[in-house]
Amino acid sequence: MGRMGPSFSRSKFSFPLILLGFLLMVVHSSPVPSPESIFVTTLRNTAIWTFIASLGITLVLIGAPTYYRVRPMQLISGWILVGIAWMLYLDYSAPLTWLEFFVPLAVVPGILLPIVIFAYAVQFAERSMPILEEAPELNQKERDFVTSIISRNIRRSDAATSGEQINDRPGEMLSQSSSGIDRNSGGESNES
Repeated sequence: MGRMGPSFSRSKFSFPLILLGFLLMVVHSSPVPSPESIFVTTLRNTAIWTFIASLGITLVLIGAPTYYRVRPMQLISGWILVGIAWMLYLDYSAPLTWLEFFVPLAVVPGILLPIVIFAYAVQFAERSMPILEEAPELNQKERDFVTSIISRNIRRSDAATSGEQINDRPGEMLSQSSSGIDRNSGGESNES
C-alpha cells in the first residue's frame, strides 16, 4: 500500500486508501449478513485500542534512535499510548484463565527458532564470503572527467536556487576537460 502512486509522493496515496478501506469494512448503510456481522462487530469493538496501539507504535518508531538521534518526546508518548492500548485490550477482552494465557505461549519457540536460524545463516554467509580487493585509484584523466561532472552539477544546483540559466553542454565539457576519454564509452579511457 505504501508503494502506491508515483515515486516521491507515494505516502500521499497510501494513508487515504487504508482509511477508506477500513471505513468501508466498519461503516455499513444496510444490515450485514450473519457470518460477516461477527467480523464487523469484532472490528468495531477493537477499533479504539487498535487505533491507539497503531498511533503509539508509529510514535515509538519515529522516536527510536536512528543514526544516534533520539526523539524522547515521541518515544515516551508512544510507549504511553502502547500501554494504554494494552489496558484497553485487557479491559475489552474476556477474562483469561492461566491455562488460556500460557497455551498460546507454546508458539513462541516456533516463532523464535526461524529467526535465530536466519540470523546465524546471515552471519555464516557474511563470514564465508571472501574479502574483495580494493578498486584501483582513478588515473588523472578519469579524475578530470569526474571533477567536471561534479562541478557542472554543483553549478546547475546553484543556478537553480538563484534562478540563473546555464547553457553548458555535456559534450563540450567532456571534450574540453578530458581529451582522451571517449564520449560513447560511458567515460572509459581509449588508452587501455
